[in-house]
Amino acid sequence: MFGGLGDLAKMMQQAKEIKKNVEEMKKKLSESEFSGLSSNGKVIAVVSGDFQLKSVKFQAADVAENDVFEAVNTALETARNEAQAKLQEIAGPLNVPGLF
Repeated sequence: MFGGLGDLAKMMQQAKEIKKNVEEMKKKLSESEFSGLSSNGKVIAVVSGDFQLKSVKFQAADVAENDVFEAVNTALETARNEAQAKLQEIAGPLNVPGLF
């Protein structure tokens, strides 16, 4: 009669562990940095794992606005991919919407 309650308790414990692991992962990611380079090599952008722009460096005097966008977007994509990979390690096949 109460066999389902044991399964529910087990699932709740797993959920708590996943939540704790996700919080730890987010903290580690926020301390990580990811860089992106424009295709012509004129701009390097660095973002944190929590998607904050840390720096933009120009390697040439004649930089176009599009070069900046490209470098920043590349850095953000790298950070996002790393976050998703780390989440996959923690949550496995669970689809946890809205984390990244």
